[in-house]
Order: sequence, then C-alpha cells, then structure tokens
Amino acid sequence: MKGKKTLVSAVLLAALVLGGCNAQAQDPTKASEDNTTAATSESAETSAFEDTKASEDPTASESSEETSSAQDPKFDKYKELTDIIKDFIEANEGTDDLDDSSKIYDLLDPTGLMEQIKTGEAYNMRYAFYDVDGDGTDELFVIKDFVYSSGSIEEAIHDTSVLAVFSIGNDGSYVGITSGWERNRLQFMKDGRFYRTGAADANTIVMEYQEMDPITKKVESKETYFTDGTRDSDGNLVLFQAKNPAMPAFGRGTDENVGIYLEPQIADDIYQFTESVSLEDYYGI
Repeated sequence: MKGKKTLVSAVLLAALVLGGCNAQAQDPTKASEDNTTAATSESAETSAFEDTKASEDPTASESSEETSSAQDPKFDKYKELTDIIKDFIEANEGTDDLDDSSKIYDLLDPTGLMEQIKTGEAYNMRYAFYDVDGDGTDELFVIKDFVYSSGSIEEAIHDTSVLAVFSIGNDGSYVGITSGWERNRLQFMKDGRFYRTGAADANTIVMEYQEMDPITKKVESKETYFTDGTRDSDGNLVLFQAKNPAMPAFGRGTDENVGIYLEPQIADDIYQFTESVSLEDYYGI
C-alpha cells in the first residue's frame, strides 16, 4: 500500500467523479476496466459528493499554458492519428447521431472525447507528450483541464484529466493505451502510474492505480481501493483494499479494511502537463 498522502489523494479524486448514472462504452484495450466503469445510478452516497464534482475551467490555468507548438516534431509520427481524431470530431460535432465508423474505435474507447465533442469543447482539448515507459518514444496524450473549488475563483484548484493515451507499437502501428471520461476519471501521476476513479455500483467508489506494460503497451491494474457503503461504529465510511486489483469490490469478505474514507484533501501528485497545445491551435481552427 502506498503512503497516506497518496491514499488521501485517491479519496479526493473519487469524490470528484461521482454524481449519477452514466452508461459506459466497453474499452477494448483493457478488460479489467469493465469492473470499474459500470453504469451507476443516483444514490445517497453519490449525492454526498456532488458539491465537489469536477467542472470545466472557465478561465485559463497556469498548468495548461501553451508552451508547446503545433510544429513540435514529435507530432510527425502521430500525424495520421491526429487526422483521424480531427475527422472523428467533425463527424460527430453538433449532432446526436453517433458516427462510430472511425478508426479510433479500433484503438480505444473514445467516450471521453465524445463528451467534449457533444458539449462543444472538442477543440479545447489539448495534446501533450510524455514517455511513459521510458523507451524513447513519447506517448501522445489527449487531456482536459478542469477546475474544482467550493470557494472563489481565486481559490480554484486545477486538475488535469486524461481522455486518451496513444503509443506506437513495435511494428510501427498506433496503439491505444487507455482512456478516461467524466465518471471514469483517469489521471497521470508524477511517478508514471495512471490513477482511475469510478464506481462499480450505486454505492461502491473505486480508486485504482495502473501501470503501463512496456511490451504490450497496455495498462494493468496494480492497486485498487474501494468503499461499499459499510460504515464503522462512528459512522465513517470504511475503505478496503482489493486483493485482486483487476476485480475490485467483488468477492467481499476477502479484502482488507485499510481505514476510514477520509475527507477530500488537495492532491499534489498529479502530473499537470505544463507543456501542451490546444487542438484549436494544432489544427489552426
């Protein structure tokens, strides 16, 4: 189990992603995510976290200042992919009829991208690079900056969510590593792990740490925590650690109680991608 600071971070972000039912599309790149992205319904537990649910940032964030350029040579090897993403946006923007013929579906689940397209925020998404597995090839991230705060705009806390991650396989083809969306929140951590928060059912909050396999270019569940509505004698929600990270919140009675579900606190271990470029500027919209 990681340090308390990381666990506190996990609890904060789990609180942010819950807020209701959202039917999730199946992610072909990672079967184990099925268990953490099941559709949820409104409940007493989820409504308790509504006030802290992430919302889009109406102002520019320091963490998303454009310090990269659309002419970055790293884009050269991803040119065909960025063309696919642009076509996907144009095919679905301003319509309720989903065009699912895009090649992007062969790579990963684009639910997070679709959420931005349907709200007219597609070109506010950003491209960024990071060599996740240290093999010398930078992965292409599609990210979105959010803000969450119960205080004034001056006290707003920014948070970078990952909507899609792509790499290049040993045969030179594109590989969809992983993806996230509003209620299946995915973030990238400073230590190179991915952090996912979601829900397995109406009462179960799931917090999952994942790592990228440098061979398969896929993410694997390594450490998972969950709540299932159980409270201790003081009324605190109890936090469990799943012994099988790929199957959280199932097989109850075999998981370890690791303490109470703490109140939300600000995390400082999320990578913020200070170098990125908006899709608007990249495509010259």
